[in-house]
This record gives sequence, C-alpha cells and structure tokens, in this order.
Amino acid sequence: MSAITDVSSPSTRPLPAADRPAGWAGTLRLRRVTKFAVVIGVLAVGAYAALANQGYVVTDNAVVSAYRMKLRTPIAGELTVLPARVGALVPAGDLLARVHRRRIDDQHMVDLRQALDHAKAVLTADQRQRDRLVAMHAALVDRSEADLHASRDRLRGLLLEAAGALRKAEAMRALAQLRLARITRLAADGVATPAARDTEVAALAATTADVAADRGQLAALAAQAAAAAHGLLLDDGGNDVPYSAQRADEVAITLARLEGDLSTTRARIAGLHTAVAAEHRRLDLLADAVLRAPAVGTVWKIDAIAGEHVTAGESVAEMVDCAHPIVLAAIPDDEATRITLGRAVRVRLAGTTTDLRGRVMSIGGARFRDQGRALAAVPAPRQTPREIIRIALEDTPPPGAACLVGRSLRVMIPTHGEGVLARWLAHLM
Repeated sequence: MSAITDVSSPSTRPLPAADRPAGWAGTLRLRRVTKFAVVIGVLAVGAYAALANQGYVVTDNAVVSAYRMKLRTPIAGELTVLPARVGALVPAGDLLARVHRRRIDDQHMVDLRQALDHAKAVLTADQRQRDRLVAMHAALVDRSEADLHASRDRLRGLLLEAAGALRKAEAMRALAQLRLARITRLAADGVATPAARDTEVAALAATTADVAADRGQLAALAAQAAAAAHGLLLDDGGNDVPYSAQRADEVAITLARLEGDLSTTRARIAGLHTAVAAEHRRLDLLADAVLRAPAVGTVWKIDAIAGEHVTAGESVAEMVDCAHPIVLAAIPDDEATRITLGRAVRVRLAGTTTDLRGRVMSIGGARFRDQGRALAAVPAPRQTPREIIRIALEDTPPPGAACLVGRSLRVMIPTHGEGVLARWLAHLM
C-alpha cells in the first residue's frame, strides 16, 4: 500500500544550502534580534513597574464608604407610610416613615381627668362657701358697728345723767353745810338742841358721800365712753367687743383658712392641667411616630414595607451621607508600618481614568472593627492579615452627583521606607 501525500501543504524540510534564497541569513538574524528586543522590553517594563511602585503601597481592595444612620421606630405599631426609595436623595427633615399604634392604654389619662374634674368641683364648692362667708362677715361687721354706735350713744346719755346727779349732790352738800352752820349758831345761842345739830352733821356727811359716789360713777362712765370710742365695751358681765364682732373674727379666720384651701386647689388644678397635657402628648407619641431624615443623605437600605407590623426599636430604613464619603483600603499588615498619617494619596474609581486626591486619616485595628459595623461598605475580607486604612477624599463630589458609596477603587499610598525591590533583595540576601 502506498502512503498518501498531501501535496497542498508546503514541505517543512530545510532547504539545501544551494537552494536557499539570497538574504535568507540576514532575515533569520533580524527575527532573532526582534525576539530578544521584545523579551528585553517586557523585562524593562516589569522592572520599571517594580521601581515605579517601590515607593507606594498599591491595593485594589478598597471601597468608598460612609456612616450609616439607622432610623428606628420608637413605638410598636403598623408602618402606614414609607415613601422612601433606595438611592433617593432625602433632604433634612423630610418624611421617611410613619408608624401608627391602634390600641393604647389610656387609663392614666382617665384617672387624671377624673382627678381634674374632682378638683374643679371642690374649687367651685369652696368658692361658693367663701362668697357666703364674705357676705356673712360683712353683715356681722355692720351689726358690730351698729352696736358700738348704740353703746356710744348710751354712754353719752349716762354721762350727762351722771353729771347732773353730781351737780345735784354737790348742791345738796352745799345746802347741808348751810343748815349745819345755821344750827350751830342756834345751838350756841341755846335755841337749838345738840340733837338737832348732830342731825345736820349726819346730813352733811351723807351728801358728801353722795358727791363722791357720783364723781366715781361719772369717771367710770367716762372711761367706758373712751373705750367705746376705740371699739371696746367695758360693761359689767359683758365681753370686750360685741358678739357680732366676735363672730366676724371667727368668720375671718375661716375665710383665711378657706383661701389657703382655694390656693392649694388652684395649684393642684394647674398641675393636673400640665399632667393632662403631658399625658396627651405622650399618648400622641405612642399612637403615631413620624420618622424624618436627621440630615441630608441618601436612602441606603429599606428594612420594612408599608403595612408591616414593627416593634419598638426596630430599624425601618438606613441612610448614608453621600456628600462626605470616606475611602477604606485594606493593605497587608507589614505594609501598614510604612504609612504616615496625613500623607496625600491617589485613588481611582473602578472603570474611570481620573485620579482623585485624598489623605490618610487613620490606620485601623480594634477601633475600626468596632466602628466598621456602622459603615455602609468595607473592603472584602482576605485570608492574609490586613489593616484598614481610612482615607478622606479631598475631591468631594459636587451636589446632586451620583452617590459613590459602595464603589470599588484602586489606591496608591506613598510610603516613607524602602521600596519593594530593595526589600525583596534584602530578603534574598
């Protein structure tokens, strides 16, 4: 059997030296030189890359992040309104959600209203009693004044009567003195008897005693009149003031005590009004909770839907501040010691060709692990130990620009130590 030969393909056997075309050796040398040049160029580019990056720490495990603001409902109830949408820019104070609680325990409000109604009833009754006592006190004062006027008039009459009685007694004493003098002369002449003279002496003594008694009565009446002018009565067996005045004083004491009770009741009513208003506000807060944006931000996550029942403290939505993003970059642990705080860095968003400026704020650790829970995005975890570098962007996005949070990027951080190549050579040696 003969072999089948493909005559369509050229022969791969080397041509004999006699059959080689002219210039073939030069072409072969040119090809070899070109291959060597390409290899040397590739090595040069790699060396340049190593030398160019030996003063930088470069990582692609970086992300734009921002702090999350969780909106938690303060009450348990039904989520009735939730107009927010993920990615929407929300101004400060804008309505994000409303929670309504259908059943509320308002027994404390009922008790407060009952206490308020009772205090108002007590105040009304005390005011009516005060009005009656005020009228009674006015009547008693009038009666007391009328009694004092009558007593003064009576004492003035008694004073006049006593003065007349005194004058009469003095006249009778003068008459007794004249009769005694006359009978004494007659007795000296032997006309009158000694007994007649003794009778006249006794009559003079009696009239003298009457004068003294009338003067004492007049002085007593004058003292009573002077006391009555000052509102006091000095009658025997009586009180120092009229009975109406005494009753007026008792009513005045009762009024003073009642005014104290009225003031206490008014203060209690004012306190109950304040308590009722505070309880009303509390019930309003328990019945409806309005969640508003605490600051300008972008809705990052929706944790509930309208019509859903939420519990107190449950998160309804999350917001991030896209206007002030930060960059989180993960680098190996041994590279972290070569980075200086405050060093200017270059970052480039994935899919772009423009570098953004930034500055190293902090190098992570345990503190970052605690704060990382509040961040919207963190670098992807790796098997090797990593440190998180926090970078503040100096080229912040303009207002209204798309939110950068969650975008991955490439970060170049200048170092202050030896380069990568020098450390590699030192490791080999």
